[in-house]
Amino acid sequence: MRKTLVTIDGHIGSGAFDVGKKIARMFGLRYFDRARLQVLNGETDDTSLVLASTGSDGEFSDRLWAWIERAASYFAIGAAGDDPLLQGATDIHRPLTWDSNGPSSGNALDKAYDLDQVAKDGNAVIVHRAGAVELADVEQVSRVGIFAEWDDRVNRVMAREGLNDAALAERIISEREKAQKEYFHKMHKADPEDPDLYDLVINTSDNNIDIATIQVSRHVKEARDAVPV
Repeated sequence: MRKTLVTIDGHIGSGAFDVGKKIARMFGLRYFDRARLQVLNGETDDTSLVLASTGSDGEFSDRLWAWIERAASYFAIGAAGDDPLLQGATDIHRPLTWDSNGPSSGNALDKAYDLDQVAKDGNAVIVHRAGAVELADVEQVSRVGIFAEWDDRVNRVMAREGLNDAALAERIISEREKAQKEYFHKMHKADPEDPDLYDLVINTSDNNIDIATIQVSRHVKEARDAVPV
């Protein structure tokens, strides 16, 4: 059976967590980030989403893919809100269960996990765990880099962390970015901003989170389809 493995790295505050969670939910994959371990193997209170997103063999269904392509065309012209057929897919944009109450809800599962074992098991989305370099020798990995302009990153971190102080958000980004770059360089002699590390590079300042999610989903689907069953 084909297994799907997606790694997302890039700028802190670029929306990688948002895109990663949406991709995990759309494809019915497990979700991992630097602090959380969560499984999405159909374990959701939204039965319609499970039926829409996965078939009996776990493959991405034609029904949901048709919706994604339709959404892409409407987002391109800014008219998604005018199509009643797109309103039925709002479940894709709902927050996932473990962060529905916000970043400080304490719902995150702070568990350590073995990245190599996650890769071996497959069917997972790994966000901001340096997966692009940690799993450089692993085959059939979709390595995604998500980036954004500084002001957009600051605004996103302020919204995500519930901050009113832009200076504090900037300090948070700078500290996390410093640690990220030090790890990439020390452990892998690499730069997280190097586009050559990734199979797909997206700037969420040019494309909103929904469009970025559609672009990643297309890439993931193409990668899955290219692997023999």
